[in-house]
Amino acid sequence: MKANVDSKEILNSNVNFKQSDYYIKGDGVISYNVDYIGSSSASLSIEKQGPLDDMTVKVIGNLDDAEITIDGKMALKEVITGFLTIKTPIEGYKNVGLSFTHNAESDNLSSEGRVNLVDGEQYFGKVTLNRNKDTGLVDATLELNTPIAGAELTKISYTHTAQENDLTIYATAEYGNSKKFVYDFSASASPKIKFNIQINTPFEEYTDLAASADIEREWPQLSINAEINGGQDRRVTLTGSLDASRGIKGEMALATPLEGYSNVGLSFDHSGKWKSFNSEGRITYRDGQEISGNVFFKLRKPHFSAELNTPFSGHKNLKFEVQQTKTDAESTTTVYLKYGRGQVIQTDCVIVSLPKPGFELTVKTPFEEYKKLEASMSYVNSWPKLELNSKASAGQQNEFSLEANFDASDDISSLIAIKTPIEDFNNIGLSFSHIKSEDKFTSEGKILYMNNKDINGKFEFEKNQWRGYIVNAELNTPFENAEKTKVELTLDDTAPSYSAGYSFNYGNNVAYSANGKLNFNSAEAVDGSVEVVLPIEGVEFTKAEYTHKYDSARASGYVALTYGDSKTISGELQSSFAPYTDATVTVKTPFEGYEHIEGSAMYEVKDDKYGTSSSLKLGNGVLFSMKSDLDLSAEPFRASTQISTPYSDYRNMELVITHEGSTSDFHCTAFLSSPITDNINAAANMKYNTFTDMEASASIKSSFEGMDDLRAEIKNTEIGEQNKVKAVVGWTRNEQIEMDGMINRQKGWYQNKLNGEWSLSTPFKAVSKLAIEAERVEKAAESDHSLSLELNGEKLLDVDTQYTSKDKHQASVTFRKPRAMQYTVSGSSNAGLSEAEVMANWNRDETDSNVRVTASVNDQSDSYKTEHNVNIDLEYASRKMGVEHKLSSSDPITTSFGKIFWDSDSNSRVFYDMEIKDSSRNSKKIKEAFINLGLPTRTLGLSGSCSDDKVKRSGDITFSWDNKNADKQVALKGTITRGDKVKGDVTLSMPDIRKEIHIDGELMSQNGRILLDAKTDISYSKDSRKTLTLTSKLEDISDYYSHYNYSLAVGVSHPYTNVDIQMTSHLGCSDEKTTLGLSTDYLTARRQNKNLGLLAEINKLKRQLSVQITNPLSKMEYIAEEISKSPYQIRMLTRKDEVETFRSDFVMDKDQKSIELNMVEGSEGLKFTVGYPSLKEFRGEISRTSLYNPDTTEALLAVRLNTSRLMHTRLHWDPNMIQNAIQAIRTRLLADGIQEYQTLREVRAALSEEITGKYRDITTTFNEDVRPLVDELEKDFKYITQEIGDFSKAMEKAYKNNDFYLQEMGPALKERYDQMKEMLDGLKKEYNQETKKIIKSLNKALDEMLEYPITERYEQMISNGISAVSGQVEKALSVLESLLARTDAALASYRERMLQAQQKTQGDLYNNTYMTYISDNLAKLDVSPYMPSWKVPEEYTSAIYNAAGQVGSGVDYVLEAPGLHYVKHGVNEVYQQGVWAYTYWQLEKNIYEHSENILRLIEEIVWDELSQYAQEIQRLYYPITVWDPEHGEIQADFRLPVDVARLDEMPDLSPLVANYTRYLPDQGAWEFVYQYAPQMWSEEEELRSQLEQYRPSRQYKGMRRDRTSRKM
Repeated sequence: MKANVDSKEILNSNVNFKQSDYYIKGDGVISYNVDYIGSSSASLSIEKQGPLDDMTVKVIGNLDDAEITIDGKMALKEVITGFLTIKTPIEGYKNVGLSFTHNAESDNLSSEGRVNLVDGEQYFGKVTLNRNKDTGLVDATLELNTPIAGAELTKISYTHTAQENDLTIYATAEYGNSKKFVYDFSASASPKIKFNIQINTPFEEYTDLAASADIEREWPQLSINAEINGGQDRRVTLTGSLDASRGIKGEMALATPLEGYSNVGLSFDHSGKWKSFNSEGRITYRDGQEISGNVFFKLRKPHFSAELNTPFSGHKNLKFEVQQTKTDAESTTTVYLKYGRGQVIQTDCVIVSLPKPGFELTVKTPFEEYKKLEASMSYVNSWPKLELNSKASAGQQNEFSLEANFDASDDISSLIAIKTPIEDFNNIGLSFSHIKSEDKFTSEGKILYMNNKDINGKFEFEKNQWRGYIVNAELNTPFENAEKTKVELTLDDTAPSYSAGYSFNYGNNVAYSANGKLNFNSAEAVDGSVEVVLPIEGVEFTKAEYTHKYDSARASGYVALTYGDSKTISGELQSSFAPYTDATVTVKTPFEGYEHIEGSAMYEVKDDKYGTSSSLKLGNGVLFSMKSDLDLSAEPFRASTQISTPYSDYRNMELVITHEGSTSDFHCTAFLSSPITDNINAAANMKYNTFTDMEASASIKSSFEGMDDLRAEIKNTEIGEQNKVKAVVGWTRNEQIEMDGMINRQKGWYQNKLNGEWSLSTPFKAVSKLAIEAERVEKAAESDHSLSLELNGEKLLDVDTQYTSKDKHQASVTFRKPRAMQYTVSGSSNAGLSEAEVMANWNRDETDSNVRVTASVNDQSDSYKTEHNVNIDLEYASRKMGVEHKLSSSDPITTSFGKIFWDSDSNSRVFYDMEIKDSSRNSKKIKEAFINLGLPTRTLGLSGSCSDDKVKRSGDITFSWDNKNADKQVALKGTITRGDKVKGDVTLSMPDIRKEIHIDGELMSQNGRILLDAKTDISYSKDSRKTLTLTSKLEDISDYYSHYNYSLAVGVSHPYTNVDIQMTSHLGCSDEKTTLGLSTDYLTARRQNKNLGLLAEINKLKRQLSVQITNPLSKMEYIAEEISKSPYQIRMLTRKDEVETFRSDFVMDKDQKSIELNMVEGSEGLKFTVGYPSLKEFRGEISRTSLYNPDTTEALLAVRLNTSRLMHTRLHWDPNMIQNAIQAIRTRLLADGIQEYQTLREVRAALSEEITGKYRDITTTFNEDVRPLVDELEKDFKYITQEIGDFSKAMEKAYKNNDFYLQEMGPALKERYDQMKEMLDGLKKEYNQETKKIIKSLNKALDEMLEYPITERYEQMISNGISAVSGQVEKALSVLESLLARTDAALASYRERMLQAQQKTQGDLYNNTYMTYISDNLAKLDVSPYMPSWKVPEEYTSAIYNAAGQVGSGVDYVLEAPGLHYVKHGVNEVYQQGVWAYTYWQLEKNIYEHSENILRLIEEIVWDELSQYAQEIQRLYYPITVWDPEHGEIQADFRLPVDVARLDEMPDLSPLVANYTRYLPDQGAWEFVYQYAPQMWSEEEELRSQLEQYRPSRQYKGMRRDRTSRKM
């Protein structure tokens, strides 16, 4: 191909191709030459020879004389070979290529290849594999050579030999500069399982690694021995055994090179069967630390106990025990729980059936207010005696009791007493008694409803054959105005005179009474009276009297009522009976205008004619009269009445009634004339044969407008099978209602027919004409009905009904008016299948205006199975709805299915599907069940299974909320394996949030010396470091010389957060000593092990008690021992870090009658000595001892009997004793304070670091686990929001599509629809907003938790605590300063008052010799030696005052320096402590000044007080012989009132008592005090005021000395 432009060739190309059987060759050339661009040429040649399994390829390409050549060859024969070479003009890549060879046989394989990527650099690889089936030998090598430095040679070789019971593996790996790995493995399975692993590595610490194990499996005995060498002789060994020949025993020991874990392990021992077994277990989770426990159970004489011993403080011993004993008469159950620090809760319940049914319950607890809770009840039923006793105690002073009894053996008595701890209701109850005899009974009752408050009553009834009846009732209450209520009733029924009395008293003597009498001599003569007394004003006394007499011709009577202030109302009757009957009644009243009322009446009968007349005359002359006649002599019968009154509207009235005829054919008239109604005429006629043949009419004519002609007519006729009725109702002229009706019956062989017509015409336009027609046709199995209704010429209703029961029961209703409608109901039942169908078509002109409901019930159950099916379907134009239920049950499967659907799609239904299956076989019980609940958007499922056999019990349950997604579920699975070792595991899976919580536990008890061995692993993450492990082990470590020795170990570990706490305790007891130990190992945030230990021992032989406490900072030891019995000596020692810090010796010598106490601390000591050197001497001494100085006496008290009546006493002390003690205390406090401050600072820093580290680890872990849950929760919130929106859209779509004819249900539904639409939209918006807030708050809480400044908060808390303590000390010193100031002021005030009262008596006082002596000595008294103890040394105070200003001015400047901001907190703390110390010194200065003033004031007050009694002092004996308080010396001789022979016995005081007995008051004096003491108490306030104002009245003369000279 060529291309020319303007006869110039610019492009030339040529292509050639040739192909034969196994030969292909092609070449092509292209060149171009274009002005302004240039020229170029290229060529490509491809040549292929041979078939595909043995071919060569050559490709040559040329571009502007630059050539690239590719040669290749591949042979696919027994040996696969090939090569590819590429030659290019590119520097460094001129010769590139590869070659390979592969030879594969059935048991041998060899491959090698070379690759040249860069000139001069070659990569070589080789793989070989050889296998020998006979020997089981497999040998493989891999070799790789590269030009890469450090990876020149890499070679891996692998050899393994496998026999029936033996396996060996040897592998090596070389890389780099002669670095080599060697792996050597050998294993055998006979006669025991054994394997050995050797690993050699080029790493320095792991050059030699090894592992080996031996397992013996001769069941029922198993054993294992394993060892792992982790390099540098770091070995871990494991030994274990299991013996199930007799019971189940097992143990496992693990030895590690880890500190504290050199020997750990577990053991268990289980013996017995399920009806009686004993299990023990022990876990050693750290060196010397273990947890142990045991479980014991016995079914016969039921007894269960479980005990757990741990080293944890507060949980060292946990024990739970239940024991029950039974007899024919009672059953006793004891429940015992021991926990914490020896706290015990015990419950004892005794249920008694004979002879007194009841129970006793006792609960003992360690709780202070509820140490003992008790409840008991007993019941005795020996009719006619019943008894019930019940008590309950709810702790201290909370006792309840109930006692009840009932006795009906003779009389009736009952009692209920209740005691409670409730205030004011301590004693409550009720009692009742009933005593009866032949003519009398008495009943009493009492209710005690509060303390000392009761309601009681009494009822008595007595029948006396001579006097009648007496009834008394009395009620007493504590209520105001109802304290006492009494009722008395008497009745005397002795004929012919009768009397009755009644009285009623209540409250404050408020009385009611009534008395009545009746004389009944005969019926012709009766008289009686009643008197009533009331406390009501105006009717205090009321009396009623009655008398009557009559005979054959006359009758008379009298009635009177007297009330109030002698007011009387009386009535008198006079009557005669021949020749006619008449009567006159006269009434007299106190009412004005009605003082005299008289009425008369007359009645006469003659020849069936009756006549009456009556009149009434009032006191004011008003007259009423009435006359009536009745004529029954001949028809028509006539009755009339005439009434005359003084009132114009009713002055003359007349009523006339006539009647003629029989009851079935009569005529009646009536006439009424009155001034109000004028004349009214009425008539009534009736002819009656039967109800279908009758005629009746009635009419009333009056002058009332619109009602002037009231009439009603009815006529019924019967002709053959036809009945007619006609009725007319009218009320005025031309205004009437007419009604016509007809019923016609036709009976035949095949059918019966009944039709009826009814018409109504009225003068009203709305219903001017109404017509109804109805027809019924009945056949053998059919019935047809029709009904039509026509109003005012327009047909309103036209309906037919049909019913048939041929094949099935079917009824239909067809409407033609008011709308073409049809309703059909049908049903059938046969052979357990019942079907029904309802069809409603409310508009037959429209295809969508109908609905059909079909239902079926199919019951095919029999004695072997249960099968029920129920279906209800509803169909209408646009959709189908229905309910479906199925139930099938046959051994061993029960299934049930139910569904409610409202459309044909899968999202328009709600269903459930349930199945319960029993798959048990042989001795294994297996039960499975599932239930699915289908919702429109998802399907909820709940499934589970459980299995149980002799070895294992397991169960699982799964809840899924979307069956379409397998992750949308929560599963819980648990397994318990029985045996000597009880194993259990529980797994909670939540795949939707990718979480799985697994709890794995093991429990082994009663395994030899291991009483309990338990372990629980709680895993909530795939990361094994996040597993929480709880271990406990209780072990009996007793030996031949120790009777009781137990060890308990408990551990808690969580590697991810560096939580590892191991506690070990032991308790041992023997004849020689008792020991108790507790050790706790704690892993810090820096993964350092810290130990806390407590060891206590009581040595019975040495009579020694020792306690040793170790902690990371120091070791403390306390020892108390008995040195000797006679003299009795006790020694106490304290050591810190093996150095003795304190010693105390107490010696009591009964023979020498002395007590000595020595206390030594360091080189200084203090000694207290008390004793009787002789029978007449007593000596007490306090002395100070020192290793470097001679002993000094600090205080001495000596007493000696010079004679039997003279006792010499000496008191000696060191004047500087208090100052020296204070100085020593200050020095010690200063030294200890510095040391404790340094210790506190170390502890504070360590705690701060530990708290910070633990908080960081825990919060980080918590955030890692919770943050994904928050994210999943956010997704669920969004899904629910979407569901709300979808529901709103579906509801909107249903309304727009007019589903269920919603649009035709009127505006009310539209309004409700709009409200729901608005509510859903608002709910979606608000829900979305609130859930976003919740997610935001959760994320914020997690972030704040991570960022919480725990270190700063801890430091702030400690600083606040120190500041609070300092503030309290400062406050206490301030209060002390204020108190001393107030005391100073009070003494000064008192001193001034004393000066005013004693100015006139100074002369006599100062002339007295003794007062002069006291004054001189007081003047010599110098208190300055005692004052330094109140002072701060001057060299300190001056330094403080000078430094205060400099520190205050410089601290602020220094702290603001940029480089010191990080130490500002610590410096500020030191500064605050300095401020406190300075403030304290100021207070000390003030205290010193106030104290000095107080001492001076006391001296002056003492002087003034003693001055008042100067003359009395002169007459007294003065015992002081030596007075030298300045040098600490006072001596005195005391005269004794009785003879004293020795100081160690009580002298005889009877002579002294006899001497003073005569001064004691006699009985008369005491009676005088008793009589007038209350009067004196009532005048207490007056006496107090008089005493406060009292001042001495003694007069003094002269003053010799100026008092101002004594002021200091």
